[in-house]
Amino acid sequence: MVASSPPHSCRFIRELIEILADEATTPYQRRDERLFRDLADLEMDAERFGADEASCRVIGRIRQLAGLCAIGGRLLPPEIS
Repeated sequence: MVASSPPHSCRFIRELIEILADEATTPYQRRDERLFRDLADLEMDAERFGADEASCRVIGRIRQLAGLCAIGGRLLPPEIS
């Protein structure tokens, strides 16, 4: 179990929610890649600007999952992914 959870008032967590809630108009595979890039940028900003450890950890974990989805989308045929 996580010792601490990120504060809801953290601006990076709010940005994370905005990124995840964005309804992209790009093709599905490109959307996964864009999501990964956006989350990687957010993670770097959070670390650079001193976000708390829990926020950085949550953003990093979601970025990892988005990366796996982006890779899976490239490996699987379009009808499966």
